[in-house]
Amino acid sequence: MNLSYIYRRIKAKEGAERARRRHLNRIAKMTSAIEQRFPKVKRVQQIDQKHCKWLIEHWCNPSTEKDYRSSLRLLLEASDRSPEWLKQLGMASTSTGGRPREVSVVRSRSSRYWME
Repeated sequence: MNLSYIYRRIKAKEGAERARRRHLNRIAKMTSAIEQRFPKVKRVQQIDQKHCKWLIEHWCNPSTEKDYRSSLRLLLEASDRSPEWLKQLGMASTSTGGRPREVSVVRSRSSRYWME
């Protein structure tokens, strides 16, 4: 699965490059697991909610579930999925407060801001 578009859109704050690499590695593992379990899924755009539910329910280890859910959220945001997806998957944030994320998705459509 070609993830270069997703990788280019995920950026880290200064000093958080290690966290970005960890998220990218988790995203690669999750997408390869989806590809292996659902052979018809060949592109990121083909990932549906049922694939995400399968990841959450069957694939994540309880000790690392929070990390993988965070990376899955980044994957969905970077692939321009509707915020309704997060609500339906039970991943919607309950509040607007809290610590800002070190790794986020670039929203600009201009490639000037998210090209490496």
